[in-house]
Amino acid sequence: MCAAFVLALAFALPSRATAAALPLTVAMTSDSALTLDSNSPASSGPHAMYVSFRIANTSGAQVANLQATISGFGSGTVLSGGQAAMQYVGTLAAGASRTVYWFITYPSSFNVRNVLTVSVADGAGGTASGSGAVRTMSMISAQAGGAHQHQQ
Repeated sequence: MCAAFVLALAFALPSRATAAALPLTVAMTSDSALTLDSNSPASSGPHAMYVSFRIANTSGAQVANLQATISGFGSGTVLSGGQAAMQYVGTLAAGASRTVYWFITYPSSFNVRNVLTVSVADGAGGTASGSGAVRTMSMISAQAGGAHQHQQ
């Protein structure tokens, strides 16, 4: 009787379901270089840029109510301009994609590294994520990085 009770209890308790994977790819599309002026990084040149991630629906059906949240900031790299970490993406049709941008500032020290991660959720337990490494680098200011297209 004791074994039957334990077995019945095990089936009666709710299971801890894992989050369902959304049929999305999430990829960083901005340059990984956070450009600093090679001559005077503390006083000249850029200390801010946009980072971007492309969210692509890889399924044959639309995916709705998507929200993208960026994380992974540290060592003086932060969101800037009062921008929230979460952005509403909305609905992506089958095969469609949308690029989301965040404005960041970064320190004037060389070789500061962060791995930024964008997590996408649909509000119903579905998730997808992608990451990209960024690093402060010494460059001539005229070579400041930005968004670029990846060959697929």
